[in-house]
Amino acid sequence: MGIIASTGGLIHKDLGANHHMWTSADLYDNNMIAACTRTASFTWFGGYIGTAVIIAVGPEDEYIAATEQHSCGVNGTAFGDSDRTVNWHHYFDPSLQLAGRVTRLVPLQGWRFEARVAAKVAENAGTILAIASLF
Repeated sequence: MGIIASTGGLIHKDLGANHHMWTSADLYDNNMIAACTRTASFTWFGGYIGTAVIIAVGPEDEYIAATEQHSCGVNGTAFGDSDRTVNWHHYFDPSLQLAGRVTRLVPLQGWRFEARVAAKVAENAGTILAIASLF
């Protein structure tokens, strides 16, 4: 299996309120995305649920495909489990033939459901430029 596109390493998103997410992903020539998302809360009582979606993007910033939303909840530091890393994967339909079409992967990270909504906006617009301010 060869890698055909990547996020280029860990991409950090400061969600505010001292909540943070980091995601990296690689797309392989068998249409599988292997991703890793770290979700952390550095506040005493403030836990949250973060979500991540990976968008496969073409050379003209066009939307090609997106993973399902992946969620991870963390507690505030007072309760433990305030920093969690999850490895996950997604298989795209083989009929999409992503090799040669996808030039990069863009992770969307946010509060619960925020990443999924942004991915739908990009899909309907046909471009990631519609959501550029989110990443």
